Amino acid sequence: MAREEYDAAQDRYAFDRNVFLTAIPAGILVTLALAFLLLRAILGPIHCVHDYFAQMAAGKLDVRIDIDRQDETAKILDAAKAMQIKLATTSPRPSVVADENLRVRNALDDVSISMMITDNDGKVIYANRAMNELFKHWEEELRKELPQFSAGKLIGSSFDGTPKGTALDTGVPKGADRNKACP
Repeated sequence: MAREEYDAAQDRYAFDRNVFLTAIPAGILVTLALAFLLLRAILGPIHCVHDYFAQMAAGKLDVRIDIDRQDETAKILDAAKAMQIKLATTSPRPSVVADENLRVRNALDDVSISMMITDNDGKVIYANRAMNELFKHWEEELRKELPQFSAGKLIGSSFDGTPKGTALDTGVPKGADRNKACP
């Protein structure tokens, strides 16, 4: 009788062990499958929204934004669509701005007045022909005060921190006539 109970307990243990050894991996697989589906359901719309914003950031404001959902992603897409409409109606196209900048640059290149534009850090970002000719003409004189000065490397150079009272601080080399054009 004790032997029969022992054998029955062993059989029950083997059965339970086999069930658990089968159920645990199956549960893990089901959990992984559900996690994959959940991530796909969340990340898919996020990638879609990201693509819309990336295209708009690249200047493509005519991207068609399809809203076929009724969830939080739809709210974000709705806001993106509103932003797209506002940007399209209030912001000039990058090509229009570039064309205007080119026209201004071409006009400045042809004026006889020396003109130079620096950024907020004092680096030269533009100098018209007259300014380049002026610096080439006075390069030797300027090098007396700034040995590293090179008229050929004007764009990208910085005039921030030039000594006060020097030619570059006042804008005119010593002995130069402000109203006289370069020879």
